[in-house]
Amino acid sequence: MLFQPNKIIFHHTGDSWNGRQFNKVNLYHKGWQFPISQYGYYCGYHLFVERDGGVIFARSLDEVGAHTLGENWEAFGICLAGNFDFE
Repeated sequence: MLFQPNKIIFHHTGDSWNGRQFNKVNLYHKGWQFPISQYGYYCGYHLFVERDGGVIFARSLDEVGAHTLGENWEAFGICLAGNFDFE
């Protein structure tokens, strides 16, 4: 099956900590045995945006993500560091 995304799904970490959060998320996804990306990460999102605006490409944009059950073949996943239920 060819990866042809037609939408973007935004996520947030749910973590109000002000430090960098990518490594925490990557280790969490590793613990759940998410598939490793072409870049060597377990993080299921294509892009991860830190609180300071830094962007990490966790998965190639032509690679299927591992971020939303049932939607990975149709969507790019972008995660924003922060808890947007409270901030």
